[in-house]
Amino acid sequence: MLLTITITYCTACHYTPYAVSLAAELLEDLEPEIDHISLTPSEGGRFEVMVNGKLLYSKIATGRHANPGEVKSLVKKYNQEKH
Repeated sequence: MLLTITITYCTACHYTPYAVSLAAELLEDLEPEIDHISLTPSEGGRFEVMVNGKLLYSKIATGRHANPGEVKSLVKKYNQEKH
């Protein structure tokens, strides 16, 4: 199953560069396994990553930004568990 990834980010918080960078990182490593990746502007401090409708990372839930490579590892783990 190919991955549909949605990155929702707060524009007022200036999270756009984080979202774009994360999308590039995921495409670099997982491009053959990605069907669709989208960036969704939002507000309220949100920075969330959903894969195939499942929330894998939320800045609001964790109270922090993801560590370098953390979201990519979560997506890879999710993908391995689905195969």
